[in-house]
Amino acid sequence: MVFIFFNATIAESRDLNGPIKKPEKYNIDNEKKLPIIKDNNIRILNEFSIEDYNNYINNIGIYSIHNSENANKFNLNSINIYSKIVTEKTFNWLYLRSEKSNPLINEMIYFIENNPDWPDINKIQIKIEKKIFTKKPSKEFTINYFKKFPPISSYGHIMLSVAHFDQGNYRLGKELYKHAWHKMKMSEEVEDFFLKYCNICINDEDLVFRFDRMYYLNQKDDLLRVANKLNSDYILIGNFLNKVTNNEILNNRHLNEISKKFNNNSTFLVGKIKYLIQNNNYEDASKLLLTSMNSDIVIKNPVLWGVQQELIAKKFISQDRYTEAYIILNLHQLSSGQIYDSIEFLSGWLALKKLKKTKASLSHFQNLNNNTQDDSTLAKSEYWLGMAYKELQINENYNKHIKNSSAYPFTFYGQLSINLLNQKNPYENYRKKINDGLSNNITIEKNELFIAAKLLVAANKPYMGSKFLYKLSELSKNPNEKDALSRYANIVNLPQTSIRIAKKQDIYSHSNLINLYPINDFPKLVENSNNKDGDAIVYSIIRQESEFESKAISYSGAIGLMQIMPSTGKMLAKQEKIEYSQNKLQEDPFYNVQLGSRYISDLIKQFDGSYILAISSYNAGPNRVKKWIKTNGDPREEKIDNIDWIEMIPYKETRSYVKKVLSNMQIYRILLNPEISDIRLIDDLKKSSI
Repeated sequence: MVFIFFNATIAESRDLNGPIKKPEKYNIDNEKKLPIIKDNNIRILNEFSIEDYNNYINNIGIYSIHNSENANKFNLNSINIYSKIVTEKTFNWLYLRSEKSNPLINEMIYFIENNPDWPDINKIQIKIEKKIFTKKPSKEFTINYFKKFPPISSYGHIMLSVAHFDQGNYRLGKELYKHAWHKMKMSEEVEDFFLKYCNICINDEDLVFRFDRMYYLNQKDDLLRVANKLNSDYILIGNFLNKVTNNEILNNRHLNEISKKFNNNSTFLVGKIKYLIQNNNYEDASKLLLTSMNSDIVIKNPVLWGVQQELIAKKFISQDRYTEAYIILNLHQLSSGQIYDSIEFLSGWLALKKLKKTKASLSHFQNLNNNTQDDSTLAKSEYWLGMAYKELQINENYNKHIKNSSAYPFTFYGQLSINLLNQKNPYENYRKKINDGLSNNITIEKNELFIAAKLLVAANKPYMGSKFLYKLSELSKNPNEKDALSRYANIVNLPQTSIRIAKKQDIYSHSNLINLYPINDFPKLVENSNNKDGDAIVYSIIRQESEFESKAISYSGAIGLMQIMPSTGKMLAKQEKIEYSQNKLQEDPFYNVQLGSRYISDLIKQFDGSYILAISSYNAGPNRVKKWIKTNGDPREEKIDNIDWIEMIPYKETRSYVKKVLSNMQIYRILLNPEISDIRLIDDLKKSSI
């Protein structure tokens, strides 16, 4: 069997063969295999012989990285049978990185020394560190290895610590084990080994530190192991915290008893606040939070406290208790991070919109601006700084910040600002064709990572192949190369890889819209005569739901391009008067889009044309959205500010989802309609009828 690799550009492949069809069957790796194309204009790569191809494909079919029995039958001597270096290295890479294989430690070290830029080197490093822990080589070997490759797992940190102790380097040894013990996940065997090696190294303070850290990392087993090494009190706290994590109902008498005992323990208190919120007891939760944060108690894991502060504040905002919400938010002890961003924004929003403390809002929005490098957050902070200055009637500053926000045209708030400034053709510079395919990128074509990617895709290991394309894009400093890699990923039907490579490059100085917002090779969408934005909405949802990966399955069980739950699919199939098939929902992109298009169309009708409510419902379900309408008002009514309504959505995932889908719509509307060149986000927010 010969697999033909091709080097046609996207444009060439269209002209020669029409759109690349999606194969009827898909592999388990969530990407489609390379279509076999026979054409004189598409050459077989000259890097390998046909014999190399056949050997590689046949052997890789025998060898399964998921099959431990087969994996252990292979060693590097038996599989180095190919005449070309890259075929050997690619096959070796599959073997070495597999969790099921058992290579020699020197084989792994040799590979990572000679191939530092290959993907998943960290996986091989962790295997080496586990091997060092298991085999206990000499301290000289251990120290020399870690001089070249610093430890990245608890196995490595502990073994290097022990080696330093054995050589009398106590300061270095202490730094290593302290870092591992305080910060890292650690197996029971590593914990026991080190405690046996040095039973005086870990004191109660170290154990408490690890206890708090494991709760933060949500490591329930590790939490109880540490508790057992402390005392019965911590066993009580650990069991309580795990029950809260599991959302179990607790006996009130028991809760009151342990509360009296641990009313000065920060980790217990934040767990109790979480428990009260889970049981809708916001009053007691807020009282406990205020008492604790205004006391002498040392707040550990302030991120966990910040999460509870935001939840209580959102509840109080829904009850018009704005001052109380503001006070609770401003007790936070964070200086950066996502929770910090959320709290600073919410504080600024409250000060501006509800408390008439406009000058105070400026400091919150500026804090948000100063502590982020994320485009969406920068655009958001600049927009709200502009709104605050508008309220203060300082028009010069208003215009400055709105203009600053408009510099991020691929974000929700950047597009809002473009809309406010009435800017035309915001994406003109991004529509140019920089480089179709790889025809002008000889350097990439000869790069062994690119060749390895082709081999793996041809061998029906596209998920593995995508790792090489993505790694190559990370290593490349040339934006034209990155653009070409994104396009190539699209050619070989790796849609997620194509989009993710495009997202990672500097989209403001060099990008191509079609890589970021793909349209090609997609089945014709179901006609929607009731809504002229129908195709743009569907594309926008697909980009957000699955990144055009037709085989995608979420943790919750949502399936395919439009991530449809099986129960919803049954309902939609009945409405469409077609037979329901869960297999087709995953295997047939046309079928998936037909049902998904019907669903979003029905939701738009159900909510009287409101895009905000329909998109929110697609993500969170219409019943939740109806509850939010009761709590936060109806965005279809003129008195409700649509942007405020979005920002008050209780679920962070849904808040982000709505903004991203609406943002995607602005670009897809332009791509799908040549006569349209402007952003219409403000109009979309106001939609209330079809």
